[in-house]
This record gives sequence, C-alpha cells and structure tokens, in this order.
Amino acid sequence: MDRKKGMLQTLSEMLLYPAFLGTIIYSACYFTYGCLTEAHGTDQSALLILIKTAMLLSVLWFYCCSYLYTIYSTNYGLGFFICDIVIVISLYATYRAIAFTEPDEPQLNLILLGFIIFMVVYFFWDYYEYKRTLNRGSEKEANFYKEMTCWELQFGLVFAILLVINLFVPKPYGYVMTILCIIGIVVSNFKFTLLLQEKYNLPGPPPTPYVN
Repeated sequence: MDRKKGMLQTLSEMLLYPAFLGTIIYSACYFTYGCLTEAHGTDQSALLILIKTAMLLSVLWFYCCSYLYTIYSTNYGLGFFICDIVIVISLYATYRAIAFTEPDEPQLNLILLGFIIFMVVYFFWDYYEYKRTLNRGSEKEANFYKEMTCWELQFGLVFAILLVINLFVPKPYGYVMTILCIIGIVVSNFKFTLLLQEKYNLPGPPPTPYVN
C-alpha cells in the first residue's frame, strides 16, 4: 500500500490513538499489578474480574483494528479526522464503562451504545468511500467498502438488539447478557480483522500529494 499521508492522518496515527490507548493500557496494567502484588485489594469476585478482563481485551482488540484502519486509509481528510476523534473518545468512554479498576459491574448499556456509535460513524465513513470509489470506477475498492458497510449494518443491528434486550433483562441474568455482549464484540472484531487484510491489499491512490 503506497500512499502519501496528510497532516491530520499523521496526527491521528502518532498522537490521537497512541495517547488514549496508552492511557487505557497503563491504567489496566497498574491496577492488575497492584492486585498481584497486594499493593491494594479488590472487592471484585474472580468471575467478575474474568468477565471484565475478557471485555477489556475485546475493546482493545477493536481499538487496535480501528487504529490500523486509519493507518491503511488512502483518502483521509478533515471529515475522517473528526470521525476518528468521535471513535477514540467513545472507545475511552467504553473502557470507563467496563469499570475494570472499580468494584462496580460493567455498565453494559453504555458499552453497547458505544459500539453502536462506532458502527454508525464507520458506516458514514465507508459509505462515502463507497460512493467515491464507485464514481471513480474502482470496482475492487467499491466492493470492499460495500462489504464494510454490510458489516457495520449487521453488527450495528446486533448491538442495538442486545441493548434493547438488556434494558428488560432481570438483574440476576445480567452476566448472561454481558457474556453475549462479549461474544458479539469478539465476532465483530474477527470480521473487522479480516476486512483489514483486504483493505491493506487495496491499490493505493495516484501518486499526488494530499494536503489537508
């Protein structure tokens, strides 16, 4: 993949994503180290810690995929930079909703809402790319972005259904919904990872410098 990067894309790659990702990893590692060395205790049960860990890893997986998606983008302007800001802030809010370092249970409604936001933002991003590449006559790229929009619609609907169900699930079955949520995120991430490989193999744009 050969393309020139603009200032905003470089800013997103070198500052925006690393700053938030580093904050999340440092906070989680500091808490985990404290528990292992008994520097501070925790009132969380082993099951709750396991569930939170699985959810945290799932969110980090999505975060890394989103980071690579930005890196692999060949047409990146102000609109996409704004999308990245929304995605990164929502991802951090999702991490906070997991309450990994707190004794509280994960705020599942906020986590699902966060992933719905991701899918909506990505849908508009990729739909624009789909129309652009279609008008340009690039069939391979247009087919890729069409596949991306299908993924976003499918899993956006899945997360929306889980959110609606969770609003009416009795409290004793909360962990069941949390596990279903983790499964949904993992399956979504797996598809996202496969799509990233396709995006990496897409042809680059004409060798003209892009200026934001």
